[in-house]
Order: sequence, then structure tokens, then C-alpha cells
Amino acid sequence: MSVKWLHASRAITGDGKTVLTPAWIGIEQGKIKNASDQTPPDANSKNTMDLGDATLCPGLFNLHDHICRKYLRDTKSSLSFSQRAKLFMQEDTHYLLLHSVCNARNAMLREGITYIRDFGLAGHSSIHLRRAISEGLIVGPEISACGYPICMTGGHTYRQAREADGPENIRAAVRFELRAGADCIKFMASGGLEHFPLEDPRICEFTELELRVGVETAHDAEVSTSAHAYPVKAILNAVRAGIDIIEHGVLMDGPCIEEMIKRSTCLVPTLTGLRGVAKFLPETPEGLATRQALEERIYTPHEKSVRRAIRSGIPVGTGTDTSGILREEIQSIARIMEYTPVQALAHATSISAKIARREDLGLLEEGRRAHIVAFRGDLTKSFDALKEVLHVWKYGQLCQ
Repeated sequence: MSVKWLHASRAITGDGKTVLTPAWIGIEQGKIKNASDQTPPDANSKNTMDLGDATLCPGLFNLHDHICRKYLRDTKSSLSFSQRAKLFMQEDTHYLLLHSVCNARNAMLREGITYIRDFGLAGHSSIHLRRAISEGLIVGPEISACGYPICMTGGHTYRQAREADGPENIRAAVRFELRAGADCIKFMASGGLEHFPLEDPRICEFTELELRVGVETAHDAEVSTSAHAYPVKAILNAVRAGIDIIEHGVLMDGPCIEEMIKRSTCLVPTLTGLRGVAKFLPETPEGLATRQALEERIYTPHEKSVRRAIRSGIPVGTGTDTSGILREEIQSIARIMEYTPVQALAHATSISAKIARREDLGLLEEGRRAHIVAFRGDLTKSFDALKEVLHVWKYGQLCQ
């Protein structure tokens, strides 16, 4: 089979430093055959797609989302985030699956996202969506699906999660999700923001022993694990229990980071997802007071935690949760770290690929799967280019 060539003014390879100018990316049998700034001798008008003033880069990773309710795109409303989320998630699962189909293509693939970890909240709909995409029934990113997240009785998102208390019940809950086809398991280890300030995200919601049994059960099936965790105690419980990835990690401190480094734990902070909660608050005295409380108690310490984690060498990936947008997540990391676009994009490509255990993706280099995005303009100089996706390829095939 002959090589197909993509030609653009430049390519960001995904390692945080390398830019090819110009860029020639060869694709053969769904993999990258060659990535170079030199014109290949066999390139011609028939086997080359000339993209002009564009930037090629690896397909982007979103390591934390809920595809069914992305942006809660049901109707325009003046209700708060928690009110809208509660109403929307009461819809029939079949209806939520249709939203997932729409969002996977329109809100994600067209943003350059070729890989998503979906953390449920709509039953097993994301498992069925994953199958439909893999079988070619619909077009969308690759999906890693958790099915139902696991929480304590009455814990965070209990209405859409699988409630379990005590080690043996948690073991059974994990096995149920594995049987349903989950390829990652998520534990709710603390409170969250969905009903803030009524729900306190600083409350710890699983013991270390409970988490350890759940993690071991998932790992026995060679399935990765994540823990939603805000406060120090919840983070330490999860890390010491052997969790693979901390989601959010808002109040990480020095001991948390030391423990994460010791145990090779990764972080997906979802900076824009958490900030998105404030966007839905009304412009009333109560709404303004809640926004101020979020800034002081959550957003400011969260950014400090993420900065400290990256500087300490913890792998930090990109994820948006319901309310975030991936390009803004990349920009948030760049702002916190004073990174260039080339440096920041590594978190959405090669670093996230490592976190997801998909090191066949994430870089424009020979042998990697050909998940590629073309952005209009010069992404090495401005994040504005992230707003204009020209084309997306999965396994070397152009996604229409």
C-alpha cells in the first residue's frame, strides 16, 4: 500500500518542543510512516493533501468528560448549574444517548479531540456509544468508558452513580461495571461542586480500605482507576490505595504531591470544568457571593496545586468535565505555567497519551497511530488557531 502524505506549513509533534517547518506527515495502513520537514521523494499531487497555512498536531485528548451532558446543551436556561444538571439527568437514558451521539461529533471531534475518557452519569450509555463508534455506526472520538461511577450511599452524584459501602460491596460494584464493559473505573472519593455550597467538596467520602479493595479489583482485570478527590485526606486515601489518576486534586499539598510522585500517580485537574460551574450562577447577591466563595476556596488554591504538581514532575493531562472546553483547558495550563502553545499542547497530546496508557497515540512520529488534527493558521504563535479545526484523521482516515 502506498503512503499518503499530508503537507502543511508546520507541525507540532506533541513532545512539548519540536516543530516541523514545513511539515510532511506520511500515513500508511493507519499509522504514521514518516514525520519530517524534508520533502519526500515520492510525494506528488495524487498522493499529497496540501493544507497550506495550517498546523498539524496529534489528535487531542480529553481525559475527563461526561459526553451525554456536555455543556448541558438541552435548552437555554437561567437556572443554576446544579438545577439544570439535576433536571437534565432525569431524562430517559435513551434520550441522553442521543445527546451523546450529537456531542461526540459536534462538540468534540470537531474540536480536534480524538480520544475521550467518559465518566458516565447516564447509565451505560457511553459503553454503547464506544461500541457504535468502534463499529463505524457513527463518527466520533475513541472512548474509554467507566459506566457508572462508584460512590458511597448518598455521596457525590449518587443519583447517577452506583452506591456501595464497605470493601465487599465496593468489590461487587466494580465487578458489575467490569461485566458491563467498563474499561476504566471511577470512584467518588469526596464531595464536589454540583450542589455547591450546599454540598461541601472538602468532605471525604470513602476510606482508604474501601478504595484499596476497589482499586485492586479493577487492577486484577487490568483496568485503570480514577478518583474524584478535592481535599487532602481524600487525595491521600486514593493515592495510598493505589489509584492511577486523581481527578481535580483541588487542595493538593506537599505531602500529597510527594505521595503521588512515590506511587507514580497522575493528575487530570479539569480547571475549566470547575470554573464552568460559576458561569451558570445568577447575577444576584447570592450568586455573586457563591462565585466569590468558589474563587477563594476552590479556584485559586486549585491553580496553585496544579502549578506545584507540574513543577514536581507529576504527569498532568487535559480534561474538561461537563462545563469546560478543551482549548481553554490547554490555555489555562499555559497561563498557570507561562507556557508557549507548543509546550502546553504536550499536556493534551503525549502526556495525556501516557496517562491513558495509549502510547501508540500522542505524537507525530513513525509507528504511532495516525490520529491527527489540522488547525488553520500558526498554532505555534497563537492559541486562536485552536478555534479553527480544518480536518481530523483517525487511524489515517479523514473524519467527515
